[in-house]
Amino acid sequence: MEKRTETLLLLLLVVLVVFVAFGSNISGRASKRTGEINYYCSDSDGGIIPLVYGIVRGANVNGSYTIPDNCASQSVLWEAYCTSENNGARINIDCRKEIPNGVCQSGRCVYWNVTPSNGTAYFTSVPESGAWVESSSGVFWGYTPFSRNFAPGTYSAQARKFPFYQNWEVRTFNIFAGQNTYVEFILNQTHHSINNTNGTCLILDGTGPIVCRP
Repeated sequence: MEKRTETLLLLLLVVLVVFVAFGSNISGRASKRTGEINYYCSDSDGGIIPLVYGIVRGANVNGSYTIPDNCASQSVLWEAYCTSENNGARINIDCRKEIPNGVCQSGRCVYWNVTPSNGTAYFTSVPESGAWVESSSGVFWGYTPFSRNFAPGTYSAQARKFPFYQNWEVRTFNIFAGQNTYVEFILNQTHHSINNTNGTCLILDGTGPIVCRP
């Protein structure tokens, strides 16, 4: 009877050892598999930054994922970010409330580029710079080369340069909103000779006798 009891106890002990061993082994595998899943989330623009385009990258139990910032409409931005639980998510942002005249372009909020109301004229002269340019009504605008903004419309300008380019060169040009217009004056030399023997000239603007140019 005692031997039988000892045998039973020995068998129970063996079963217990085997159970503990296999039980520990099973638990360790589950923990190992769980540990192999690398949960993470990163946002290239650093968070909810509507003025900067960003991409959220991460991984969860479903695998890896990528969530870029996108435009839901002309004014609404889908902003991707990482939650406090380390998961990627999106929120809707109205760009009009973020910045004045805000619109969504290329996955970020930007200022709406309002069409300019004026145009720009660029004045040059050939063959010399430094020509006096004024409006047809006699208002001085500047010396070539220079630029000036105008409201849309048609304008007339005149230019000349002393002492060898006295005659006015006249140009008519159009200005369009948001566009550049190039106005070039081709200056022609003018001389007023009073002595052909020594080649001197008298410029009628009062600068006195000077040597004529060919």
